Amino acid sequence: MSNSLPSPRWITFDSETSCALQARIAPERIVEFSNQRPLEYVLERPSTVVAMLPASEPNQSALAIFRWNSAPLPANEPENPPHMQVAGFLGLTDELVFEDDPQEKKGWWRWG
Repeated sequence: MSNSLPSPRWITFDSETSCALQARIAPERIVEFSNQRPLEYVLERPSTVVAMLPASEPNQSALAIFRWNSAPLPANEPENPPHMQVAGFLGLTDELVFEDDPQEKKGWWRWG
């Protein structure tokens, strides 16, 4: 029993690239999706996709690896909400107090 990896499947999005690959690779390994955009294809796949992209220099290319990452969703509330300070006549208006502007807490008997 051999543990060889399956040969890669080449997916193209235009006929020019497909024809160029068919001259070098077995045609059964090439699939052309001329009616779909590459990013749409990547976003619809749950598995890892490796893309070979043209580089700015001739005879060079770049590899891009797209894989899904399970990141936690952000919470609806900020982690450290700003503090509110009662102000105004009879405490009817509120002001935001930020951590950068610390104020010394005073007891209820000290006004001033």
